[in-house]
Amino acid sequence: MLPARTWNPDVRAALDALIANPPGAQPAIAVLDWDDTVIAGDVSLALLNSVDRATGTTHHDDYFRLLAAHGRAVAYPQITQWFAGHTRESFQALAETMLDESLEKGVVAWRQEMVDLIDAMHRAGWEVWVVSASPSVVVSVMAARVGIPGSRVLAMSLQTGLDGRFTTEVVQPATFCEGKLEAVKLHIGRPPTFCAGDSRSDADMMGYSLSALLIDGHDVDLRAEAIARGWWRQAGWHHTAAEPGVRVSSA
Repeated sequence: MLPARTWNPDVRAALDALIANPPGAQPAIAVLDWDDTVIAGDVSLALLNSVDRATGTTHHDDYFRLLAAHGRAVAYPQITQWFAGHTRESFQALAETMLDESLEKGVVAWRQEMVDLIDAMHRAGWEVWVVSASPSVVVSVMAARVGIPGSRVLAMSLQTGLDGRFTTEVVQPATFCEGKLEAVKLHIGRPPTFCAGDSRSDADMMGYSLSALLIDGHDVDLRAEAIARGWWRQAGWHHTAAEPGVRVSSA
């Protein structure tokens, strides 16, 4: 059974039953959003802030200007595109440094309830996948710490040039909104047994899954959709990063 921690009791009971007796094709598959779902905070924004402090760039504020002017279709991929020119190894090293610093400062934090859930699913033979609009390299570095291999992380990625460095060309489908669902269909090939997310960007893949959990935040319309669809809802978990000036943008 999942430790009680701060789970809503009805959600915890439903998850315990699901883990023990998953419906549909086997192995059971869980698909999890990352930012403000498995963790509190946003690794993309933590990354931008870390790089801005180190190099004097203004990527964090530029991102929000792009988001306001052009929407998610431009702003979400741009976060990853700013790291064109890196090799996978250099980007991983940057991500490891940023992550250690951000966890220590509380800019991002593990949701222990979700870590428990991942552990319980792994013990029961489930495949646990991550689908995120944050950079794949960064999410993979963090997901590995809870036993999720990079091969099961579907996140924003760049094509690699002949020199081994990332180009600015985004690998399709770009993993936000309907692109998350497209990535699930392409790489997993069947409806997941379970999906968890916190934002409108996750709704398509949640609706495709056999069961779903909404980490219930500020989106009243999404909450109403969750009720109508019969999704479980976990309320009461904060959605903000600890560091002043880090604005929240669940991807």
